Parts: sequence; structure tokens; C-alpha cells
Amino acid sequence: VRNFDTFRRPVQNVTFCSKGRFLIAAGGEMVIRLFDVKQGDEFRTLKGHEAMVWDVVALDEQDLLITCSADKTVRLWDLRSFRELFRVQDAEGW
Repeated sequence: VRNFDTFRRPVQNVTFCSKGRFLIAAGGEMVIRLFDVKQGDEFRTLKGHEAMVWDVVALDEQDLLITCSADKTVRLWDLRSFRELFRVQDAEGW
């Protein structure tokens, strides 16, 4: 059991990816935090959203992450380079 207490605001969504090596969490802090499951350490923060991150979905086989936020964007992230690849602006209808 690990305690990931780096958050100052509520966590909205958590998922595992990269075959269980990463724990990905997001919420009110407007960032996506990646943790090494074995070490229990945060090793990467993905920044770009300008409001609460509502959901995170890992596409494990493609090493991709999809996030959506209250800033009305949906973003696609590369989990090898940890960079944003694509963004849909003014996305609505959640």
C-alpha cells in the first residue's frame, strides 16, 4: 500500500497505464501527475489544462493518454515523451 499525498486539491480520476508501471491522477490542480508504482514517487507532471481535469484515459498499447478538462479541451499526450500531441478546443457535451 502506498500513500500519494502530493495533492492540495481533490483528485477527480485515477488510472493505471504502461502495463501497471504508472499511476496517473488528475483533478482540481489542473495538472496530470504520474507516479512510479514501485517507488511510490511522482516522476512527471503534465501541464497545459487551465481548469479542473475531469477524466484521464490511458491507451496502454499505444503509450497514449487522453485527458478532458473543465477548460473545454480534450488533449492527447504521448507517454514516451510526456508531451501534448493534439488538442481539441471548445469540446462540449460531457
